[in-house]
Amino acid sequence: MKRIQRVLAVSSSLALLLALGACGERPATDTTVGSSSSTTTAPSSDTSVLGAGKSTGAIDDAQIVTKINTGLAADKDLSVFKIDVDSKSGMVTLKGSVPNETAKSRAAEIAKATKDVKSVDNQLSVSAS
Repeated sequence: MKRIQRVLAVSSSLALLLALGACGERPATDTTVGSSSSTTTAPSSDTSVLGAGKSTGAIDDAQIVTKINTGLAADKDLSVFKIDVDSKSGMVTLKGSVPNETAKSRAAEIAKATKDVKSVDNQLSVSAS
């Protein structure tokens, strides 16, 4: 069961990253039938895909949440716990339950180390299970 939760969390995160990557701007091409030349516009210098460069606030928050969830799923001690991650303008909130203070601190460290995170409100509760 724990493995299924981990696989689900990682695959959901990857699907979100792929969906966000597909939102990038594509270079335009114009090929006219019967014309002896075709015009191709140079690719834009937009590097907003996956967090590089500028992008809108909503996408930044979605990327932040995805990166934190991926980091939590990759941590062998935290991947088995349900930790809810929310981000608004780079201000992250962690909610859920973990077994000890070490796990609570580790979750906050992963969130704080994520690019574009401005602050972390660690509301995780410690409860022995």
